[in-house]
Amino acid sequence: MRSATVAASAAVAVLAALATISAVAQVQPYIPVIGMSSSFDRFSPLLIPRGGIVFSDSLFLIIYNHADHYVTVELNYTAPPGISIIFHPSEQIFEMGPNSYRRIVVEVRAAEDIVPGPYEVIVTVSEVREAEPGKVVVIPAVSHTLRIIVEGEYGYINAVAVDPAGNLVREALVRLYRVVNGTELNILDSRNGSISARVVPGEFVVRAYLMGDLVAEKRFTLEPYERENVTLVLQIVFFERFSVIPVLNNETGDIISARLRAVLKNVYRTLNDTRIVLVVRKDSKPLENRTVVSAGTLPVGRTTYEFDYVPPQGWLPGNYTFRLVMYGLGNRVLAVSDVRWVFVRGGGLLEAIAPFLWTVLAAVAAPSLFLVYRRSRRLEIVDAWIDPYTKTARAVVVNRGRRDVTLVKVEVRAGKESVRRRLDTRVPGGSRARISVRVSDELIGAVARAGKGKIVVFGDGLLVRASASLAVRES
Repeated sequence: MRSATVAASAAVAVLAALATISAVAQVQPYIPVIGMSSSFDRFSPLLIPRGGIVFSDSLFLIIYNHADHYVTVELNYTAPPGISIIFHPSEQIFEMGPNSYRRIVVEVRAAEDIVPGPYEVIVTVSEVREAEPGKVVVIPAVSHTLRIIVEGEYGYINAVAVDPAGNLVREALVRLYRVVNGTELNILDSRNGSISARVVPGEFVVRAYLMGDLVAEKRFTLEPYERENVTLVLQIVFFERFSVIPVLNNETGDIISARLRAVLKNVYRTLNDTRIVLVVRKDSKPLENRTVVSAGTLPVGRTTYEFDYVPPQGWLPGNYTFRLVMYGLGNRVLAVSDVRWVFVRGGGLLEAIAPFLWTVLAAVAAPSLFLVYRRSRRLEIVDAWIDPYTKTARAVVVNRGRRDVTLVKVEVRAGKESVRRRLDTRVPGGSRARISVRVSDELIGAVARAGKGKIVVFGDGLLVRASASLAVRES
């Protein structure tokens, strides 16, 4: 009897072991399909005063679904008392399609009574799976940490965007940047034309945008408990291009007229009762101011003007310069073009030997002229970003030199992904230009995963160039 009982017990043990082995063999290892990148490292440590808010498109998360099927994602965070996190969009459980990504802006708030000091916020993204019918499990995939320093000292910034007549431009996007060791961090955005913030004292830049174009900016330093009131007068209209091309007699080579062509961009609203005046000088002396467009209506967007010009006294030898000035909103100056010129030749010995003199000069002075050329055309990219919704890379290029530069190519790259586009954009000396190029989803994803990419612009036959980092943010 005892031996039978022992045998039965042994059989039960063997069967239990086999069942356990079978169950273990059926367990499938978890393969993460959810990924996440963020701009937290760029901001850490994030400076915020008691009672302050940081809310901009530049502080974000991007969640990826690497699977070829739909997944359910849960987004959570842990934060100490006195620190609040708000996600935009606000859904914390959502479904993602195959091979897709979702961009989430992170808003940070500090309570009035929080104790100044260092804090940490941990954001975690998890996958929600159905373990068995009617039962789900939450599997953490990845987490990112945002380091925060709450300061006791603060100041106030109030900025308002107005048109040249002083009217509030509610359509303007106003962005506030904190400058830390030369790096600009976008800490607050407003889409109603004004911004008001309590911030940690320091160096700041406030910028205004219309239709994606940078139309005003101001830099300043804020001291503790100081209030800075900033009025940004927007450049609502600007000349994107202005060219003057001589029209010559085919037989004699003499100049017949000058063909002027201008592209005017209006980023505000339809403007009535506008006029454009052509300012002409000869040999640095005023020649005439001629109204070429009167009582005109300027629509939103780009408008092209083209007309011919002949001086009242006809063409005489000398140097003619041309500039366009646009008036509107009560006869205010709204836009001024860069200067273009036409040199009308005279006769004589100098004209006959000019080609020979230029050849000698080029051979002797080429190396020095090249260095001067590079110094006189200093390009700088002051703002650059990728808009994931319009799928465009945008940049604001400033020519800090004295001479004009023509941008001929732009390159955007991140990791193994890159996009190259040809340009034909003239940037007059001392002015700026805005460029925009289409990019692929793969490049957007590469920039988002890396946290930043690089944009390079080339000018004047690749002799002049400028580069800058860029991140993913909404225009």
